Amino acid sequence: MRMFARYAVALSAACCLTWSLAAAEPKAQDLLSKVPASASVVIQINVKDFTSLPIYQEMRKSMVRERDWTNAETELAKYGLTPETCVSEVLLFGDDNDLGGALIYTGLNESNLEAILQADPNNAQFVTETIKGRKVFEIPVKAAVSGMIPGAAATNSFALTYLEPNLMMLGTKDSLKKSLENPGSGANKLIVSQKSRIPKDTLVWLAFNLPPKAAAAATAPANNNAAMPVGGGLDAYTENVTGGTGWVSMSGAKKDDLTGELVLDCKDAQSATMLAMQAKTVVMGALVFAMQDKPQLASSLNEAIKIASVEKCVKVGIKVPKALQDEIKKYAEEASKKQTAFTPGAAVSSGTTVVPATVPQNPPAAPPAKKK
Repeated sequence: MRMFARYAVALSAACCLTWSLAAAEPKAQDLLSKVPASASVVIQINVKDFTSLPIYQEMRKSMVRERDWTNAETELAKYGLTPETCVSEVLLFGDDNDLGGALIYTGLNESNLEAILQADPNNAQFVTETIKGRKVFEIPVKAAVSGMIPGAAATNSFALTYLEPNLMMLGTKDSLKKSLENPGSGANKLIVSQKSRIPKDTLVWLAFNLPPKAAAAATAPANNNAAMPVGGGLDAYTENVTGGTGWVSMSGAKKDDLTGELVLDCKDAQSATMLAMQAKTVVMGALVFAMQDKPQLASSLNEAIKIASVEKCVKVGIKVPKALQDEIKKYAEEASKKQTAFTPGAAVSSGTTVVPATVPQNPPAAPPAKKK
């Protein structure tokens, strides 16, 4: 769905930005109380818990070799901070009109933030404006980046302000102005009720709802399902989805087993049953297709994904033990090596076929036969 793809990219952009900030301990208050009632999708990330997991420690070993990472550590150290303490929670929200924003817990006060922006030559053009007693920073970004932030493409800029000393809101200038002038009472009742499904202590959770008009637009077939390689298309079934929730966590004694659940709300029980059946077929077919040379691995991963219909809902549960994660990682690495070995030097694409650069795509035509 287009809307969720945009907010997934926006999530990456927001996380990149937050590496330059610092976070205090999260408050007990629910961030949903700061979300506009118009929000139809919410994604919350518990960054603090993630940085304490073994998977993060493995990632950090490679990140310390990156220049950007060491530069960030040096900058944060000026304020007595580290990358692990820079962010505790991030919440993304958006509505059906492609307008959204993010809430971030940060320990960096407003004056220090302004000093950092002034010292960075890339942010020399930022401007500030006071709206409802709060200073709003508007910061220009490259056109390629603005396309990742909902609503930012129109001005090639994003804005931020402090709602509290350690709570920052990001968005466009117009979206922040609207939130500050009409604070409302928090997220709508449907999002709040969906949140009750989410277990405590999850790393990431999301909730979304689709009004009939938005649902039809988000799930409209792009090309009569011609792009679906296996299992047929899901478009005819997902058009009956009205909303849903999802979450991801790390479980087990060592907190290294990947666990999660996606729940899709459907219009009726029959729609849920049909969608669950089709989803099972698509998942199984995709795994077999992707891992043709490792059928046992495909089977193990298929067993780790449980899909079922329950009344008007489709539930997709997943539990991938560390051992299976290691198998998948090893398979991906081996597949990558094979791909590199198969394609010497640069490669060019011709239709759906990858052609090594050493093979001319359009060989010259044979010279005309000489006349006798």
